[in-house]
Amino acid sequence: MQQIGNRIDEITRNGLPYLVAVARGNQPRGPQGYVSEKIVGYISLDDYCDQSSMYRYTFELELYVHPGFLSQNIASCLLDRLLEMVNTGYNACGGYEYQNDSQYLKTGPRRVVKTIILTVLKEHGEDNEKASTFLKKFGFHCAGHIKQVGFKLGKVVDAFHYRHTTTEVIDPKSRPSVPLERE
Repeated sequence: MQQIGNRIDEITRNGLPYLVAVARGNQPRGPQGYVSEKIVGYISLDDYCDQSSMYRYTFELELYVHPGFLSQNIASCLLDRLLEMVNTGYNACGGYEYQNDSQYLKTGPRRVVKTIILTVLKEHGEDNEKASTFLKKFGFHCAGHIKQVGFKLGKVVDAFHYRHTTTEVIDPKSRPSVPLERE
């Protein structure tokens, strides 16, 4: 659990979104308003490489929905909200409740997001049409397919790479906001 907490802290400290979907009906309990929430999904953006690199406007998307909550539009809601946060030219579909009681990303991320990369892993030879159709609705396009790239739980895995380009304008001559890290 500490590893997950550290990851969330690092992403949010870098001014990037980490959104969590919780099951409906979670009510605050106790004097400090603690709630025992059932997390049903999450989505986050993280640096593709390093903030000081040539890839400083490129980010990696991670999206997860609990298997018991698939086909309930959770992935759509999370992806819709995230794209609205990072792309001023994106028209959100809405239709979900978004709650943010802190100042965390009230006005969007602190950094410019130009390219988003998402990797979908499938068992080798497994059909990827459903994921491809879903992602296409949000402006993602298949940018590559690497066959037999990994092995997990005794199965051969293929990786499908998707790319989304935002409408944000970047200055290719701008310098990184953080210095290049050298060892």
